[in-house]
Amino acid sequence: MLVFIVAFRRCGGTILCDVLGQHSKLVPLNEHLFWKDRVRQGGSYVIHTIFEDVDLGALTKNYPDAKFISINRNPLDVAAS
Repeated sequence: MLVFIVAFRRCGGTILCDVLGQHSKLVPLNEHLFWKDRVRQGGSYVIHTIFEDVDLGALTKNYPDAKFISINRNPLDVAAS
């Protein structure tokens, strides 16, 4: 099973990946550069990726059974932090 957390920077994606990664059946790959290599080995992963760095069309095509979590945050709150 794959779970992708797709978020803009400073929106809580890292902490959500860490929290979900505490589940005994999920391995967190927090912005891991080599996540594709790990996924090929099998297993269940929660992957945090930055929205600007990902092609959602390619992900949904290559991983049709994956789950996606999108995190949105008010841009004014992001600027203030």
